[in-house]
Amino acid sequence: MSREHADLVAGAVAGAANVLSGYPLDTVKVRMQSSSPGAPHGAMACLRHILRHEGVPGLFRGVTTPLVGGALESGVNYMVSS
Repeated sequence: MSREHADLVAGAVAGAANVLSGYPLDTVKVRMQSSSPGAPHGAMACLRHILRHEGVPGLFRGVTTPLVGGALESGVNYMVSS
């Protein structure tokens, strides 16, 4: 594997890890922002609600597009920066 390919793969893995680690927090934030006035308040209450009603997959709903984009963006960035 050439150095450019290795950098591309390393960047893609880093980008994917970045998206996967932050996406659940973003999901909670967006749900809190779009909740109705009578909904439970606070991040932990929102997290408990998601986990109780949707399980862990609820935290990652819609992650595919940002995951692919983040992996590609970071992969190309690593490849051209070295």
